[in-house]
Parts: sequence; structure tokens; C-alpha cells
Amino acid sequence: MADQGERWYFLFITPDDKVELNERLTKKLRNRFHLAEAHSPSEVCRWLSAADIGLSAIPPLPSQKFRSPVKVGEYLLCGLPFITCRNVSEDDHWAEEKEVGIVVDELDLLSGKNIEKSVSDLIARDDLRSVCREVGLEYRSIERVHDAFTRALSSSYD
Repeated sequence: MADQGERWYFLFITPDDKVELNERLTKKLRNRFHLAEAHSPSEVCRWLSAADIGLSAIPPLPSQKFRSPVKVGEYLLCGLPFITCRNVSEDDHWAEEKEVGIVVDELDLLSGKNIEKSVSDLIARDDLRSVCREVGLEYRSIERVHDAFTRALSSSYD
């Protein structure tokens, strides 16, 4: 994506020291990024609302199948579609089944015309933000996560 010329503009949200991150990003992205500081969930939500699509940059390693990235829930609950790798948690299933995200086999595949067209087609949908919020509530709401943990913990003691 970073190699797509001026077509992409990146927003990075971090609670960390922006100086070091700014230096690293400037080398790769030049002036095509904004580095935002956010320390609370409400600050993160405001920044995400300004974005077009989120990226869950977790590599598709076997151990990642059992990971549950909080970031994807934040994206969806803020009405934001996302890009993820196949076999990271169940995120790929939800992205494809509910049409709220783009699934790639590897992060290296985020370059080229295919990803650009996929992103353009996805974000052009008028109902996308509301569908993402609905899917976020179904997939990653606090109630659903609490129920899943309760079931998992109670079954481990049976």
C-alpha cells in the first residue's frame, strides 16, 4: 500500500512516543501520513471515525488463529471496515461472510491494483458504516465477549 504513490494516506493512532515513530514513518511514507496521539477509547473512536478502512497488521502465523485482536472490534464498532490476513482469529470469516472487510493471504499482498480496487469497491457502499456497526455488535460487543469467556471458563471446570 505504501508503494501506491500518492493514492494512500495513512493515519496512525498511538499512545506511544511519536518522535521515534515519526522518524520511521517519514522514511517510508514521506508526507503521506498523520500521526495522532490517543490515550482513551473515546479519543481512538474519534480518530477512527475520520478513516476509510482499518488495518489489522497481524501476520497469518499458526498461533494467530487463536488471537482476538481488540483493534478489529474497535474498527467495526466505529463503523469502519477492515483489512485482515486469513486465519487470524475468526476475523477473516466475519470480513468475508458479512462483507465488512478484505481478507488477504499475506500482508505483502497489500500492494498492487487488486487491493486498491477491493478497497474502493468496499468503501463505496452507502450502508457500509451502519453494517459495520451492526456486525461489530454481533461479533465483538462486550456482552458477546463476556458470554464467550464465561462459557469457556465454566466448561474448563466441568
